[in-house]
Amino acid sequence: MLIDGPPGIGCPVHAAVTGADLLLAVTEPTPSGLHDLERIVKLAQTFQLQTMVLINKADLSEMYVQRIGDLARRFGLQVVGRLPFDPQIPRLLARGEVPLCLPSWAEGLRLVWLMIHAHLLEGRRPKEIRDAYVETATKSG
Repeated sequence: MLIDGPPGIGCPVHAAVTGADLLLAVTEPTPSGLHDLERIVKLAQTFQLQTMVLINKADLSEMYVQRIGDLARRFGLQVVGRLPFDPQIPRLLARGEVPLCLPSWAEGLRLVWLMIHAHLLEGRRPKEIRDAYVETATKSG
């Protein structure tokens, strides 16, 4: 089951993460995104909750992407993906459409899902999943 939890670290977040197997912390490469990520990571540690990081709009600031990576390494977390900024996404969402029709997002989210799935169910390391995916894509394409 996937739960889209609220932002922050307050009581609604506590309720959303209680009993979860994994927290996927989605952040953006901004000062507030970095600050909020550190807060949720510390909360996840309190709950002894496995955590992975996904960077949304990753192409907006390479400096903050680097800082997010540094924070993830400091806490022993894995960055499982970087999704690009695409101005079409707000328009799609406003029309009630899912941005999976955008190739960069669809493929990015598919890889994120493979890494999470491998982590939770197969015990395989994410690099092995990426390598297996690249091998499969090369053969089929």
